[in-house]
Amino acid sequence: MKPWYTSKQKKILKDADIIEDIENLLGKDLLSETKDFLISLKEYCIKESGLTIKQYKALKAIEESFSPENILAREHWIQEYGKEKKQIAKICAMYYRTTPYFSNLAEKIIESDGEYILTAKAYKAMCENEYVKRVIYATFSDPQYSTGTLVKFRKSPKKGAMARYSTGEKILDWETYKDKIFTIIEADVENVTSPAKGGKKYYILPFGHDKILLTEERYLKKFRGTP
Repeated sequence: MKPWYTSKQKKILKDADIIEDIENLLGKDLLSETKDFLISLKEYCIKESGLTIKQYKALKAIEESFSPENILAREHWIQEYGKEKKQIAKICAMYYRTTPYFSNLAEKIIESDGEYILTAKAYKAMCENEYVKRVIYATFSDPQYSTGTLVKFRKSPKKGAMARYSTGEKILDWETYKDKIFTIIEADVENVTSPAKGGKKYYILPFGHDKILLTEERYLKKFRGTP
């Protein structure tokens, strides 16, 4: 029996097929969030005597994902989800950890040390958009400045965003470092967390100070002169 509804009616009338379809899906190997969603659909269907049109479409989409073609496609995806994709997914997860996006998936990747396998759809959304491509590029690119290079800060109206102490403390007195010369202590440190060009991170030490700073490549310029 096919569910019946009209454009004015928000609910699909209850019939045995909907509950049976949900129970069949619950017997399959599901992601925890998919299982929770189906359980909530079943509870809603029993309580409200049907599903909304949107809920019904979501149910049909889950059913379609278990078609023979889609099962085969998933198996191929898992086979090709190798070291490179895991590494890229981990880089992306560390970036998203600093944003409000993909937080649940990012934590799963980090907690599994990159072993969690994203679906093809999730991988495309998380790891192939224009912003995260810049993060990936900055991560794999060679550092512009090598250890021992003398540098200065570029002028920036947002001093607080330029650097912090390597211990994590904020820099409160920027006048201390105004026009200072720094030595690159270490290049390519920590994870790239900005999609801006020049997001690779460095440890730098100002002349005459013993506190190491953490900054990004985009804020630095090579010092040309005599210290």
